[in-house]
Amino acid sequence: MRRWLLLLPPLFAAGLFLAFHATAGVRDTNASVNVKVNANGQYELALANIGDGIITSFTFVPASTMHVTSVVSSDKGTCQIASPGFSCSVMLNPPPCACTAGDSMTVVFTGSGEIAGSKVDVMGVGITVTGTGAVGTTTSQTTTRQTTTNTTTATPPPPQPKVEKLSGSVGPKAKIAFAHSAKAGKAQITVRDMSKTDNFHLSGPGVNKLTSVAGKAHAIWHVTLRKGLYRFRSDRTPTAFGTFRAV
Repeated sequence: MRRWLLLLPPLFAAGLFLAFHATAGVRDTNASVNVKVNANGQYELALANIGDGIITSFTFVPASTMHVTSVVSSDKGTCQIASPGFSCSVMLNPPPCACTAGDSMTVVFTGSGEIAGSKVDVMGVGITVTGTGAVGTTTSQTTTRQTTTNTTTATPPPPQPKVEKLSGSVGPKAKIAFAHSAKAGKAQITVRDMSKTDNFHLSGPGVNKLTSVAGKAHAIWHVTLRKGLYRFRSDRTPTAFGTFRAV
């Protein structure tokens, strides 16, 4: 009887330790979430695992001032529309230690309205979205604050770079022609190969395009010209050639 009494305190203390260890480290927030409007005028949601367990799913619930229309892409898992927002099935591992971050993913989706007030449900934990900006306009908004937010934080898409249109030709016989100069940047080159025995070959910094020596052809090339010297020639007739400089 005395031996049993002596063993009881250590066992009781061990039980207290195990109970404390099982509940230690549980976090109320298991992910970080941020939504922004990207350069293409689409919404972009970034979610990272900062909790203790694996994230296998989450649901994006838009604010009442926001409308989701489609999911464009996700770099991990699969996402689909689940009105009024969308849901994703993923496999995001937690941070292995405090020295590094856990797995993360990005979802691109379309819609209109203000981001603020949206929520993300991550494995039963509701997280309020951080981020500002809006796509489009919402006529149903009536308060001064909401109207001001839409007009001051909307991010218009950047202007698209201009594409220079150039043309070149080879034939009839061994005649070859192209522009004397061009601007560095994106270009659309239309080539008329009117010779059955010669081809049109364009080469230079970052570009190496050519038509077939045998037979005629009509080609449209989309290239990016860099600053420097370019050469156009026929691979069959050494005397049919020319150069131009991209500036």
